[in-house]
Amino acid sequence: MTGRTPARSLAVDFLIIGGGVFGRELAQTLVQEGIDVLLVDTNLENIRDARLRGIQVLAANALSAQVAERISLSPIGRLLALTSNHEVNSLACLQYARIFGRNNVYQLAERRRSAPGLGFR
Repeated sequence: MTGRTPARSLAVDFLIIGGGVFGRELAQTLVQEGIDVLLVDTNLENIRDARLRGIQVLAANALSAQVAERISLSPIGRLLALTSNHEVNSLACLQYARIFGRNNVYQLAERRRSAPGLGFR
């Protein structure tokens, strides 16, 4: 990997959408393995915590044109959609599949709701 590029044209291996606990932990692990990551979230607490962990962050809506403009989206890049909102994850995968290719976008599975009366989740 080469050094960091200017903020206007960030080259990343993984674009992670969703800076919740799982997203931050995964991003930090990838960074520790030498993989370039850009974590995008609208929650400023998540952004602050990720930044303190040494993760590149962008405080923005991942579905906005701003995200696509701020990073260099290449065919070798990958998307991990990890927000708690299934619809946002689905829309992000649709949007970024055009850029990264369908085989390079991944979405956190939606939690299944338990059947009524079964008592488990």
